[in-house]
Amino acid sequence: MSVFMKIVAIVVLIFNLCSSFIASMAQDNFTNSSSKTTDVFGNTWFLKKENGRTSIEVRPFDTNNDNYFFNGKNGFPVGNWEIILSDNYGFVWLAGNNELAYFDPRNTEKGWYVYEKEKIIELKKNTDGFVVATSKNGEKIKLFVNSKGNLVTQKLPVSRLNELRKWRELSSMPYCTHDIYGTVLNNKIYTAGGAAPHGLPAKMTNFDRLLIYDTQKDQWEYSSPMKINRRYCNVGALDNKIWVVGGYHKINNIEYPTKLVEIYDPLTQIWTEGPKMDIACSESIIGVIDGRLYVITSEGNDPESKIYSIAKGEKKWVLESFLPYSIKQTNGCVLGDNLFLIIPKIGLVSFNVKLCEWNMRIPPFPSNQVPRAASVATYKQKVWVISGTDIDDTKAGWSYSPADKVWKKETSFPKTVLWADGCEVNGKLYVFGGAAFSNKQERYVFWNTIYVFQEK
Repeated sequence: MSVFMKIVAIVVLIFNLCSSFIASMAQDNFTNSSSKTTDVFGNTWFLKKENGRTSIEVRPFDTNNDNYFFNGKNGFPVGNWEIILSDNYGFVWLAGNNELAYFDPRNTEKGWYVYEKEKIIELKKNTDGFVVATSKNGEKIKLFVNSKGNLVTQKLPVSRLNELRKWRELSSMPYCTHDIYGTVLNNKIYTAGGAAPHGLPAKMTNFDRLLIYDTQKDQWEYSSPMKINRRYCNVGALDNKIWVVGGYHKINNIEYPTKLVEIYDPLTQIWTEGPKMDIACSESIIGVIDGRLYVITSEGNDPESKIYSIAKGEKKWVLESFLPYSIKQTNGCVLGDNLFLIIPKIGLVSFNVKLCEWNMRIPPFPSNQVPRAASVATYKQKVWVISGTDIDDTKAGWSYSPADKVWKKETSFPKTVLWADGCEVNGKLYVFGGAAFSNKQERYVFWNTIYVFQEK
């Protein structure tokens, strides 16, 4: 590397380190604050008081956009507002005086809706991601907005509020996202791309960054942009670098599957291009075993899938085997020498990379249907399958022990979570991102949450 290129690399590294530090610090400042909140679309809301009047300043996640201000000149409700909080369903809530108010960043033209109520002294999110208001007399009320945009309230018994759960919610992601996969490197979870409403007003977007979660600090940051935006791209950790493979790339609201492979170096925070895939990977399953990165993928409507592999220093992908099923709405994980896949309508199958053999004889999935769009992860030497659609209980969780060849029902997830992913880090199971259809709102809602499983 020339002296000039070394200088450029150092400058880029310093810039990226500063950007990541600012991003993570910004998020820390908004945690557990009654005057600041970050909505699921990545926008940060500041509740301000000046000369006895309350106003709101909004900083969109896209820093190229100017900050937006709500005040008495643009329909902001007059009042002594004291608390601001965003829920997991996209709404921003205000409390103060004897009133509640809420706002939908997806429909900014509708403005603020005000609901008269006795004085609210606290707003908190419950395990479902809804806002619970506590009134001055101690009454607790769950708040949500239905498909017509009307507020619906539900009084909650104390016993439910105190219910103990094994899943614990951690610090929120910088913005909501789904159609994602994750990988682990040095106690950090890396998830790439994805898609969700974003910005203000919130519009559907394909993302072009890595979201990086530090499991030891309970803190998120994001990388510099990839070369392209993409959803359904998969990620793997090889040679202490993060490989991002395939996915749908959106150009002018049209999506194209891509062969592009990008590699991120966490030390230098620099992206480089890796060997292109032989076929465009719209969806894929990735696993790293003994220094080789394996990708199972299918092209277009091809009913058959191919499995490729590559190792450090290799310039071309090696075709390893074929699978007589398409990789659609599929998720998987690595356990030992095996790649496990949960395939809709088929069940759990595995590929042994040492023997180059498929195992189609795993006991049937213990539900009325095989879940589609489930989260799949290794946890304590078992394959966990969490939530998913096409099943009766979309919050259910199961585990499969390859050693015992037995399925077991596990603790249900706090909510339905589709097109998300899970990872095991230091003996703990994490599940992050995703989406679900909300019957109350009659539309899909997108999650910016990460949960950790805690065994009692």
